[in-house]
Amino acid sequence: MMFAFLSGAATFDRFSSRLSLLSGALAGATLAALAATLGGGTLPYVAFCAATLFAGVYGIKIPTSLLKAFLLQRGHLTRLVAVAADDPAQRMALIKLLRQRDDIEIVFGGSPAAFDLLSNLTQADQLDEIVLAGHEAREANIAALAGLAVTLVRVTPQDRLEHRVFDPRWGKKRIFGPWSAPAAVITQPPLRGWRGTAKRLMDTFGAAVLLIFFAPIMLACAIAIKVESPGPVFFVQERAGYRNKSFQMFKFRSMRSDLTDATGSQLTQRCDPRVTRVGDFLRRSSADELPQLLNVLLGDMSLVGPRPHPKGARAGTVLYDDLIPNFYSRYRMKPGITGLAQINGLRGNTETEQHLIDRFGTDLQYAAEWTPFLDIAILVRTVVHLCKGTNAF
Repeated sequence: MMFAFLSGAATFDRFSSRLSLLSGALAGATLAALAATLGGGTLPYVAFCAATLFAGVYGIKIPTSLLKAFLLQRGHLTRLVAVAADDPAQRMALIKLLRQRDDIEIVFGGSPAAFDLLSNLTQADQLDEIVLAGHEAREANIAALAGLAVTLVRVTPQDRLEHRVFDPRWGKKRIFGPWSAPAAVITQPPLRGWRGTAKRLMDTFGAAVLLIFFAPIMLACAIAIKVESPGPVFFVQERAGYRNKSFQMFKFRSMRSDLTDATGSQLTQRCDPRVTRVGDFLRRSSADELPQLLNVLLGDMSLVGPRPHPKGARAGTVLYDDLIPNFYSRYRMKPGITGLAQINGLRGNTETEQHLIDRFGTDLQYAAEWTPFLDIAILVRTVVHLCKGTNAF
């Protein structure tokens, strides 16, 4: 069973394929035979061990099929799929092929040019996957759809793909046959499967520990804020999060309550008259960010990730959206309290357009290269940067 899972035989796309179990079954049988041989077993005993494990791996098919049927009946495994093809005949052929599966619901069938609609479906959690017709796999279409990397993007059929489709910018070259048709994965969410689970466990455990550790400091900050100026302890602002969906982000209030900027369009300046004395200390020490540990526990944020921005934020005088097309594709991962950009000198205000462009590129780099060890390294380096107080005001 372990080898079946490690070989990928039990992944979603291979649930229904008996042939896909073969690699795991053969690997398990081979190692069982080797173990029996090294243990001094006779030939019949070695053959028995190999055959038993081979049959046992194939026996996984029975419980997994029952489990899949149970989950499908309750809608837990249904994938929401968009079919993008300009050619009506090709589009209908793909739709007909996909409808043979009982785990797929087609929510869009149209041209790849309808990028805005596909983006909106993605942000509303109404789209899990895009299937693009192979003979229309032009680089412009792929580049646009690759920006929606919170969804899986496949190109089918594979035999018509051009080599440039597998440029490293679009993701790893992976060809396999879901739905009984060749296909290639062009881009996919960076934290699928165990990676997403590992990051969420790290976030939950880390945020809980840090909240306990910083509880006395947070209590002292809250008392100081209330004593110095009237108004709430927390400043709550709408920010862009995962899939560009809005959430309420918590911070300790560092400004006079009657002068706070809910839209985020006015950048904080050095010696900003809106900032209180307590607020100035909180901002310089970054203690105003501590309440975001609550956002991490709620699942809106991660300890490490791209920093969440207000949708009215500007680089110089230009809105983020206007400066960088598909800027919010950086939220392929949940936004974080700290990130790779922040430890590379890109912390603080985006006073120039180039500053934002550099930050955007670093955020995409983080999403592409994520590992648990990268998160740990970023957290350690964040502590060093906090001690220096770089760009904090």
